[in-house]
Amino acid sequence: MPPNIREVSRDEAPLVARLLREAFAGQAERIGITPENWPWHTSRITAERILDKMDLPTRYFVAETAGRPVGCVALEPRLPETVHVRHLAVLPAHRRKGLGRMLLAHMIEEGSRLGASRVTLGLVAVDAGLEQWYRGQGFDVTGMKNFDELPFPITLMARDL
Repeated sequence: MPPNIREVSRDEAPLVARLLREAFAGQAERIGITPENWPWHTSRITAERILDKMDLPTRYFVAETAGRPVGCVALEPRLPETVHVRHLAVLPAHRRKGLGRMLLAHMIEEGSRLGASRVTLGLVAVDAGLEQWYRGQGFDVTGMKNFDELPFPITLMARDL
């Protein structure tokens, strides 16, 4: 049975937060993100933060296999012609099966449907493997940005639709 991707409601914010914490825990450990150097990293996200994002309005989607949530992603409208992908996550036991690619493709399709001509995203610059994966999905690096409150620069990437 192929995975199902569906938009979540506000009452599912705890589910999204749990998926994100589980999916991003490995990244935090691998690159040295701690509560001290990045207290609000996605590996510690709360349902309240998801609800705050939904108020922006950011839309969250989950991927389910056999009726069980195994991944998620968010789409945030920016300028009239741009959408921003956030929080693309697949649980570790379900990786390398094409779910991330499917979630990203769903966001690209949704962006097109909304009339966007560009999709953007940001990722921790020290995660070269993730940058390479996004390059394989048609994204190009558009810049780097340092934030005073973050321990690592952020690589900015984009793809035209």
